[in-house]
Amino acid sequence: MRFLGIALSSVCLFANPCWAQVKSDLTNCYENDKTNPDLALQFCTTAIQSGTLSQENLATAYNDRGIAYYNKSDIDRAMQDYDQAIRINPKFSLSFYNRGIAYNSKKDYDRAIQELDQAIRLDPSYSIAFVSRGNAYDDKGDHDRAILEYNEAIRLNPNYAQAFFERGITYKRKGDLDHAIMDFDQDIRLNPTYSQAFYNRGNSYKDKSDYNRAILDYNEAVRLNPAYWQAFYSRGVAYYNTRDYDRALQDLDQTIRLNPNYSYAFVMRGDAYDDKGDHDRAFLDYNEAIRLNPNDPGVYYDRAVTYKRKGDIDHAIQDYDQAIRLNPKYAAAIYNRGIAYENKGAYDRAIQDYDQAIALNSNDASAFFRRGLAQFYLGRNELAQKDFAVAVQLRPKDAFTNIWSYVTQARAGNTGSNELQKNAAALDLKQWPGKIIELYLGTAELESVLAAAKNPDSATEKNQFCEAYFYLAERALIGGKPLDASSLFQKALDTGQTTKYEYSAATEELRRLKSSSNH
Repeated sequence: MRFLGIALSSVCLFANPCWAQVKSDLTNCYENDKTNPDLALQFCTTAIQSGTLSQENLATAYNDRGIAYYNKSDIDRAMQDYDQAIRINPKFSLSFYNRGIAYNSKKDYDRAIQELDQAIRLDPSYSIAFVSRGNAYDDKGDHDRAILEYNEAIRLNPNYAQAFFERGITYKRKGDLDHAIMDFDQDIRLNPTYSQAFYNRGNSYKDKSDYNRAILDYNEAVRLNPAYWQAFYSRGVAYYNTRDYDRALQDLDQTIRLNPNYSYAFVMRGDAYDDKGDHDRAFLDYNEAIRLNPNDPGVYYDRAVTYKRKGDIDHAIQDYDQAIRLNPKYAAAIYNRGIAYENKGAYDRAIQDYDQAIALNSNDASAFFRRGLAQFYLGRNELAQKDFAVAVQLRPKDAFTNIWSYVTQARAGNTGSNELQKNAAALDLKQWPGKIIELYLGTAELESVLAAAKNPDSATEKNQFCEAYFYLAERALIGGKPLDASSLFQKALDTGQTTKYEYSAATEELRRLKSSSNH
């Protein structure tokens, strides 16, 4: 990359035809080094080999040929030419700058910074060198030092749009999205046709979960650059997060048309089809994503979720296995594999996965909750109660977690009502399952619980009746009424809500009651 003009003043001292040709070669070298590097190489080399250049112009020719090599991605040969330019002219700040850019592209950030230090020593007002040194620090992970560099560049040139852009990128990497947006705003004011500024401001809004505002910026990015596939992809993700799956699919289709090898677009499109209920179409996209990138654990995870939604638990487990092989610390995959084993009734195997998920994240309330459920299914009420107690500590305002904590305490021989009463003060008991909590606190009866379970939406009503009958049955067991409990557990099963964990728990409770009655 180059940003300064070539020094040609000395050529005006010559008027012979030979020099006129060299001057033309030198000019063409400079004018083509970025736009047509192959042509530039020819002109630069001819000028260098002419033997008629002054030391200053010879250094410039090597520098510009280095730029041409750099733009052909031949970094090593570019650096050789920058070396030559600096050997001829040790005060050539532009070549130090370009050599710094080359080192940065090779990810040798420390050496890049050394070169840019020298460029700045030679020219303390070289604002772009401050920006590039900031980029090197940013790529090293030293975001705060990078911001200092961008600040200095902006002090030297308050209208330097790229400095605002780069500082915005660094703020975004730091997670300071508000400052990032402010810098992208300024960049756009200074350069309103810069599609990348709109794209990255859109990403910042997306990271703030302001998807509609993000979509506005992505709209502008693709208007300015209709081939900007990253902007189509990100807009598709934003539409997906607003549950506008049809528009998400349109943008992901366009992403794939522009970049058919981008595996994540296939994954995201698969997710959109899956959430629309078209599981088979989702599989086609996940399969293609795996073909393109077989080492991506995320796509196996997403395909496993789709298999589970189709009820194909064995294939789901196989995909969770593969995701975990690729990323042994993939907590979500481990946790969801536990649920899959739980769905198969392999509760001890599920507990192993929940153990591992908790080891990876000791604040994962869901893992404690699910391990508590698995222990309960196995009749281990004391162990279940311990897990639910931790889950309550981690999410004290979750009504069902409080209910399960109470049930397992009571089944283990402890009342648990004092803790439930204390936590109930922070819960909205007017909403379901508030009436169940009132039941356990002794302020509601069976009839009012069943009345509260009714809902205009039939699916919701079935779920709530499954829950109501199960928790009523547990109250009957706690009260020493196993026959009443058996009848209520059966009513929970009669709702047919097989995906509810109350359904699974009712199944296990009925099995134990029947087994004990046979003895």
